[in-house]
Amino acid sequence: MDLATAARLLTVVCAPAAVAGAVLWLPRGARVLRDLLRRRDPGLRPVGPPLERTAADLRRLMAEHDAVRRSPAMAGRATHLAVLEAALTDCALHAARAVGLDLPADAAGHGPLSREQLRLLLGDLAGAGLFLPAHERFGR
Repeated sequence: MDLATAARLLTVVCAPAAVAGAVLWLPRGARVLRDLLRRRDPGLRPVGPPLERTAADLRRLMAEHDAVRRSPAMAGRATHLAVLEAALTDCALHAARAVGLDLPADAAGHGPLSREQLRLLLGDLAGAGLFLPAHERFGR
């Protein structure tokens, strides 16, 4: 048996195993490589929930705020409104950071914005492209 025949025999015996190994391990290796590349550049990772979810949360909170504000016989109404306004502030500030809007001067503090500031911020968000119904009526 010469060297050429031995090489052909080795190719015939090892080729199916090499193809099967490539089919099974190549996608896994690509995923590992992709994950390694993503870890090296932390700027590509999102810092919060998707903007669509934030906008949906804003719409839901605004509808709930409007419903609580309109219900006259609700127990603890003022507390509920204060909690909703704090949640709206957090959500609106997150959305403003995500779309690159200037934040209000009082946004650095740890508390909700006033109703007027929140109404203006919601208007700015709507102007930036978020669909927020009746933001101009907020708090009135």
